[in-house]
Amino acid sequence: MGDRETGRGEMKNRELQTENQRLIDELLMAESWGDVQGKWVPAIKEAVTLGEMEKLLKLRAKFPYSFENALNYLRREEREVIRKECRRDT
Repeated sequence: MGDRETGRGEMKNRELQTENQRLIDELLMAESWGDVQGKWVPAIKEAVTLGEMEKLLKLRAKFPYSFENALNYLRREEREVIRKECRRDT
């Protein structure tokens, strides 16, 4: 019975990763920020969890204002990871 539970947990994790990749990719393909307005925070949270820093950098470059505003709704630790990993070279 333990094996079945482990298998279900792994399958759920894979489904979450696939769903997240679609969310972040959907944000990157959007023509305007309003098309995906409600998906910003969940997509960024999951991208941080999965370590998708390259995609976060692309998203920040495409929609800098919306990206920075979405950071206000993240936990402190998540914001610190993003600011550390995705800081701009000035």
